[in-house]
Order: sequence, then structure tokens, then C-alpha cells
Amino acid sequence: MSETPGARDASQLEPTPIVFAISQWEPDVSLTVFDQVFHVHSAVLKLKSVFFRKFLDSPDKVPAATRARFKYEWVSKLDEYATGWHLVCSSGVEREDKMEYQYIEWIDTEMKAFHVLLRAMYGWSFAVDSLPAFHAALQLADYYCALPAFSAGLRGAFDSSPLLVEAIFMNPFYMLKKAVQLRNAAMYRECLILAMGPWSRQQSKHTHTEYKHGSLEKLVASACDKIGR
Repeated sequence: MSETPGARDASQLEPTPIVFAISQWEPDVSLTVFDQVFHVHSAVLKLKSVFFRKFLDSPDKVPAATRARFKYEWVSKLDEYATGWHLVCSSGVEREDKMEYQYIEWIDTEMKAFHVLLRAMYGWSFAVDSLPAFHAALQLADYYCALPAFSAGLRGAFDSSPLLVEAIFMNPFYMLKKAVQLRNAAMYRECLILAMGPWSRQQSKHTHTEYKHGSLEKLVASACDKIGR
């Protein structure tokens, strides 16, 4: 199993698709996320994402032509005020003017984040190069109901993403909340330890009060008190 990244040709107006290749199993889904196209397998999407399991074959979708290369073709669509986006079935949808994309700063981050999510669905390794990149991938995993796949992939991502590890060290309270959302035990333990602060400086006594998240705040405070006894 492998991924074939697109080697861009200067003469091409469109980027070469990123193909998620599995031996003797042709991709049957084309996903166009802004300027990047992904060729993937519907079986993987349905297995790892409740969203795709529910909507790929929903009754409102127009079946692909008999001789179409892909059984499913979905494209990105900007929200009304271009503050976000989502994937929709391409049938009956007017393609957006790509000139609009050049004025939206977050598009590149979203394309990379979706690539990360797809790799997580396939069980392949991935790297996260910043806290915003992690946040973007997490939001997509949440929207497409694929949090378990993303959470499982993070086990390897911590080894290949030093900036993600640094983000946990610098933002333990924020990442603790995300660890709970992901139900990621390893990340939860690391964040909890860091959230309590260095025992020698008794940072925990004042740091945890800055984090207001109900039960999590109480949990950190309780852990600090027990260690301080």
C-alpha cells in the first residue's frame, strides 16, 4: 500500500492528484479539496468515517455515469461567507471560481489537514507541523466523524512531529481538552502531567486556576492537591 504524490508539471494548470494506492484495488472516489485532488477508496472512507458511510450512497445523490472513472466525485464548497468549507457531491453543483481561493489565507492549511486526515483513515503515518495544523485536522476529523482514526494515528505522529510535542508542552491545558475529545489516553496523561506544572516551583497552585473548563479544571486541581500532600 502506498500513496502516490503528484509531481507537478510546469505545463499543467491542475495539480496532479494524490493517489492512495492499494495493490489490486483501484480508487473509486475523487475528492477535490480546493486546489488538490485525492483519489481514494470508498470502502476506507465508509469504514473510518461515519459521515461518508451515511452520505456517500444517500438517496439524494445522483449515480455516476456507467462509464465514469470514479463512482463518487465530491468537491469542496465554501461556506456562505467563506469562513469555512465542506465537501459536497459534485453532481448538480456549480464549480467555484478558483481565483477566489487566492484571497483566503487558511486554504493551504485546510488542504494539508485533509491530507493528514485521509492518511489517518488509511492507517498510514503522518506528521503535524504546528498547533494550527493539529487544530485544523482535528476539526475535520470531528466534522467527518472520524475522530477514532485521527486519534489512533497520533500515536505515531508524536514521534515524527517535534512541533506537535512542543505544542503539548507549551499549551497543556488546551491540549488536555483535545485529548479528552479524542479519547487519547497517552496524550491525556502527558497533558495532565504538564498541566500540573513543575512540582519544585509549585506552579500548579496558580496555573490550574487559569484554565476554566469545568470538570477538567477540577481534575487538574485535584491531581495537584494530591501530589502536594
